Amino acid sequence: MIFKPGDDVIVDFQGHQTPGEVVSVFGSGFVFTRIHIDPEMDYGEVSPRLDPVALVCVRETRVAHAAAPQFVATQAPTAITAA
Repeated sequence: MIFKPGDDVIVDFQGHQTPGEVVSVFGSGFVFTRIHIDPEMDYGEVSPRLDPVALVCVRETRVAHAAAPQFVATQAPTAITAA
């Protein structure tokens, strides 16, 4: 996949699917990302050292583009009647 800085992505970090953003891409197959840590998740021994927003470098195979948001109707359509 081709990533560029600013792309919204999902990062497989420590076995958890974590939302994030691409910061930079290295030609060697690594992507530097800014991820948003879920405070409820158990990241193992590293959890006390992780900030709510962390910078991590992961293999490109562990990064996927985030799905585009789906349109959600907030109200049922109404019929238009002639007066």
